[in-house]
Amino acid sequence: MNPLSFALLGALCWGIAPLFGKVALLDVSAAAGLIARTFLAGGLVAPWVIYRGGLGYLLAIPLKSWCFLTAEAFFTAVAGDLAYYSALKHGQPAEVNLIISTSPFITLILSALIFAEEISWNKLLGGLFICLGVFLVGLVGR
Repeated sequence: MNPLSFALLGALCWGIAPLFGKVALLDVSAAAGLIARTFLAGGLVAPWVIYRGGLGYLLAIPLKSWCFLTAEAFFTAVAGDLAYYSALKHGQPAEVNLIISTSPFITLILSALIFAEEISWNKLLGGLFICLGVFLVGLVGR
């Protein structure tokens, strides 16, 4: 599979997941749901990692990479997911996901600032259309 195929598969999974999350969060706090989902995800991935010999790979990760992985885990699996779960618990899945979908535009801007990644016109226009779409959805609901 090429990166585009994986990205589309990820988008499909991320599009389906909030529907299950919304139902699960009807009777659960956002924090408890996040903890449960994190444990479940680890339990689902661990056998595959062990089967593929991944424990050796974990031991070979340099300290610097562990530090950056910790920061990434905080922003995604702790702060970001907790905010997402709180929004999902109290909001509508479609609206919440549309707002969350502005994250690629944030990544685009920060990648240009931090990594000097070139922003092409089509990337910039696509990011602006994402934000415009979120704005329009917000107007319709008011």
